[in-house]
Amino acid sequence: ITALAEDSTGRLWVGTNGAGAAWFDVAAGRFVADRRDGAAGGPQGAIGALLGDPAGGLWIGSSYGIEHVDTAGARSDVLVFERDGAPAAATLGFARDAQGRIWAATTRGLQRIDSAGARVERIAGASIGQALAVFVDAQQRVWAGNAEGLWRIEADGSARLAWATDASATAVRAIAQAADHRLWLAVYGGGMAVFDPANDSAERMR
Repeated sequence: ITALAEDSTGRLWVGTNGAGAAWFDVAAGRFVADRRDGAAGGPQGAIGALLGDPAGGLWIGSSYGIEHVDTAGARSDVLVFERDGAPAAATLGFARDAQGRIWAATTRGLQRIDSAGARVERIAGASIGQALAVFVDAQQRVWAGNAEGLWRIEADGSARLAWATDASATAVRAIAQAADHRLWLAVYGGGMAVFDPANDSAERMR
């Protein structure tokens, strides 16, 4: 299992590494495969991220791209990764901001999808190559993590490296916020770090 999410109806979804998505049928007590051969999120795609949509439906991020499934089960490809000899892609995380926009961390960069799900834009492409994590905090600041460290995404779409990794901490893989507004970072190879946005200071936790 590579991803978990609950949709607006309370249905639990799981993503898998190569067998697509499935939802849990409470009455039957089993998972039901949601198959869509040969397309984004299908059984041959490695699913790395799921996100329930408050308006109904589900966002699915996979090695094929990003798609949205509405409450009627209709599916639309929002972003399809080109596969013309490029390295295998992955979608690793989703976040939603107060404007209803979806932010996606992918190995093809940080992607932003408008609230209608119609327009996809790569953000800070010159600064952020692969994006391994994305998070929208309580103050509506957008953060991204990758092998270089923790990035703050500014209102104009530019990115600033707020905290840099080093030889003992090689990537920021997950981001969460505590009640005191500090950010907790899962750092690959380096345990945890606590970052204070108020003064751009970080403390390593092992």
